[in-house]
Amino acid sequence: MITLEEAEKIRDKKLKELSKSYKDNIIQTGFKEFELGWILYFNSEKFVKNGLTEYMLLGAGVIIIDKNDGSVTSLATHPIQEFIGFTIEELYKKEKYSIPIKNEQERIEAYNKQHEINLKKDEKRQRKLLEEERNNTSFRKIYRMLKSLFE
Repeated sequence: MITLEEAEKIRDKKLKELSKSYKDNIIQTGFKEFELGWILYFNSEKFVKNGLTEYMLLGAGVIIIDKNDGSVTSLATHPIQEFIGFTIEELYKKEKYSIPIKNEQERIEAYNKQHEINLKKDEKRQRKLLEEERNNTSFRKIYRMLKSLFE
C-alpha cells in the first residue's frame, strides 16, 4: 500500500511527463481518492486559467494511481459510458481487477431502451417538420397560382 504523500509524488512526476509529451504545461484539475487509489484529473494550464478552448485536452481521460502498488493507469472513458452512468471507479475496478460493474447489463439495457425512445421521438419530429415544409410549399404554390390569376 502506498501513502497519499507517495501518490502525490507519482502525480507530480506524471504531470511533468504529460507536460513534456503535450509540449504544454499540464496541471491538475482534480485529485480524488477512492477505495483503490486516486484519480488525477488534468488539463492544459492555458485552458484552465484562460478558458482558451483551442488548448483544451479532449479525450485525454484521467490517470489512476493505484493504492496497492503505486501503478499508474490511463483511463479514457467514452461518453456513452458516462451516459449509462458508469463511474471512473467502476470502470477502473473492472479493467484492473476484473470486479464486475454492479447491474452493468441492466444499466446498458435501460440506456439502450431510452436511446430507442429518443430516436423514435426524433423521427416523429423530423416527419412533422417535413410535413410542415411540404404543406408550406404547397400553400406557396397555390398562393402564387391564385395571385397570378388576378394580376
